[in-house]
Amino acid sequence: MKAGASCTFALMCTLIAASLVPQRAQAVKAWPTVRVSALEACPAAMRRAYEWDHDACLIFVTGRPFDLRFDGRSSRWGFRCVSGDGAHIAGFDVNMAHYASPVRIRKNIKRPATCLDVVNRAAWKIDSPEVWKIARRNGLDVWLAKHPSFDLSYSGNKFELAANKHDGPYWLVSCSAKAATGRRKRERIVFGISAANGRLLFRLGSP
Repeated sequence: MKAGASCTFALMCTLIAASLVPQRAQAVKAWPTVRVSALEACPAAMRRAYEWDHDACLIFVTGRPFDLRFDGRSSRWGFRCVSGDGAHIAGFDVNMAHYASPVRIRKNIKRPATCLDVVNRAAWKIDSPEVWKIARRNGLDVWLAKHPSFDLSYSGNKFELAANKHDGPYWLVSCSAKAATGRRKRERIVFGISAANGRLLFRLGSP
């Protein structure tokens, strides 16, 4: 009897453990996607950057078009830093879906074309959610109404932070959509927005 009871108990434990496996898998899949602003993602990226080079300087930030939303938040942000001696550039890609290790480093990458200067992090005040609001107030809403086919996830769209000596840190917002006339060409509107005070620096393209 004791042997039979022991076998029965072992079988019950096995069945219970097996029944929990899919539930655990479902629980992992059900974890919510965490979306953050660019400024919220920055500290994690810079911690890894300082491990790479203790004098590293931020030169570029980009939001991934396929994951970005109109609230200016994303689960994925790309940061680029230059080494203290200016000889090397590394990428620090933040992915909030990777809870254990959210920052991936890519070494010896090319300098993005818009990176003309180091981003003064103390001067960077305007975060990504506010950038969308500024662009929409300055003609983006009108442009979007004329381009109902606009797809924010299109790879040709840009949502980037860089810097130059004249303007300091600035946001570049570039949106592209098929022409409303039905032609194959695409139409684009581009905004330059100060990341220091939110001032519209330029707009290319008509709303």
